[in-house]
Amino acid sequence: MVLGIQVFGTVFGIFMLYMSFLQWKKREFTLNEWAFWSFFAIAFSGISLFPQIMDPIITTLKLERKLDLFIILGFMFLIASTFY
Repeated sequence: MVLGIQVFGTVFGIFMLYMSFLQWKKREFTLNEWAFWSFFAIAFSGISLFPQIMDPIITTLKLERKLDLFIILGFMFLIASTFY
């Protein structure tokens, strides 16, 4: 059964894929940048549709919820981008 948040996540991933393609066509992204953002959008859509993919990672890291992993990754991204 597909939940509303899964549909929203998939639509957002498709939108990001489209936007990155437009940026690449306008020559504002290099091929490597386009590939990175396309991979990110496809991975986001895949995780949205099939959240059970994350179960082995959650079990290995001994986290209680999947949201905890995303919060940790978000803080890591913010710290890295601020440092950079």
